[in-house]
Amino acid sequence: MEKLKALWKDMVESLWFWPGLLTLSCGALALLLVRYDDEIKDLLGLDPEEMWWLFGGAADGAMDVLAAIAGSIMTVTGVVFSVTIIALQLASSQYTPRVLRQFMAHRANQLTLGVFIGTFTYALLVLRTVRTDNATEEFIPSLAVTVAVLLTLTSMGFLIYFINHVARSMQAPVIIDSVARDGLRVLAEVYPEEVHEWTESEERSPEEIASLDDSEAFRIRAAKAGYVQAVERASLLRFTTEHDLLVRMEAQIGTHVLPGEVTMKVWPARRVTGEMETRLRDVLVLGKERTPHQDLRHVIIEMMDIAVKALSPSVNDPTTAINVIHRLAQVLLDMAWRESGPALDRDDAGSVRVIVRRPDLAHVAALAYGQIRHYGAGNATVMISLLDNLADLAALSPDPARQAFADQINLAITSARERMTNPADTARLEEAIERALARSREQAPRQRPQRA
Repeated sequence: MEKLKALWKDMVESLWFWPGLLTLSCGALALLLVRYDDEIKDLLGLDPEEMWWLFGGAADGAMDVLAAIAGSIMTVTGVVFSVTIIALQLASSQYTPRVLRQFMAHRANQLTLGVFIGTFTYALLVLRTVRTDNATEEFIPSLAVTVAVLLTLTSMGFLIYFINHVARSMQAPVIIDSVARDGLRVLAEVYPEEVHEWTESEERSPEEIASLDDSEAFRIRAAKAGYVQAVERASLLRFTTEHDLLVRMEAQIGTHVLPGEVTMKVWPARRVTGEMETRLRDVLVLGKERTPHQDLRHVIIEMMDIAVKALSPSVNDPTTAINVIHRLAQVLLDMAWRESGPALDRDDAGSVRVIVRRPDLAHVAALAYGQIRHYGAGNATVMISLLDNLADLAALSPDPARQAFADQINLAITSARERMTNPADTARLEEAIERALARSREQAPRQRPQRA
């Protein structure tokens, strides 16, 4: 199932799927309206003499209209493609190559291209069916020509929207917001166990997990190199329940594995046959690139890269970096109120069958802020914003999660003090440090903050 989902997402996020589907649909519509022009008009009760909006010109006029539509639409389509490519190039150089997925996957871009190409295809197919007075019998598909005009008007509406959309989608806050929403979506899928009220932490690993001996496990090795994009956990749970096995995933989502690398361990080893080994190996979805569908770290890297690029001397845009810091805090606060340890999949009897390793909060926080701290340490405004947001995270997080943010605060303080040289900036920094340390020591909340 996960392989099909990964394939489907790759298709719908490409620039060919929706344009291709709309082109085929418009082609089929053209053939249908031409073939049953009179029947459809009779069915709908359309009288050309009474319906002023229905095309009523001669065959030469119909051919001129369709030829004009096909020619102009093809020209505009070339412009739309050019604008799309330029937008992709600018986004790649201004922010990070990893945000190209945002533009390619955006439905507005795909539908705009699809509507234009579909309209061109429709007009071309209808044009070839029009017969003039010189033919044996004149044929004018008036309904099909009218629909061609309507499709052209629709295309103009999409063109106006597309221009506005491209101009807006190039803005940094829009891109950052889109990536942040991806992060919240991945969190809800990969870390579904929310903590609404904090209590004393309990040991989540049952005895059969604590006593596992790696030396007695059967090792499933990757057959090819690639990035782990997804795990078919539902299929794996059914399989392990059926054969009375316990599987622990060794390769996390987003990691790159080499041929022969251990991806999972299975207990007891004596029950694993050659056929079972093949089926277990196939539950991993490997691909040539990381995807954000189940990979939280990939989403974090996208946001972090935007901030690092903004802090580079060639861009010098600290405001964008601060915007990223704010949205990272939103994602990490949501993660702080979720169970981020290993995911334990159990059978109907309550026995653990699958153990899936997931990045914990400390690892994700270090990934999110490490590069920003390194490249922004000399900028007082960026570091003050970073300290304030980390302090807010520590103050709003449950007690078990606070240490991850406290560690990041200490690292930020050390980096900023080493790099800050201007006396005025140093004074502002020390005030922010005192404020952050005091805020982070506030009493931890007992309940999750209410979300709108």
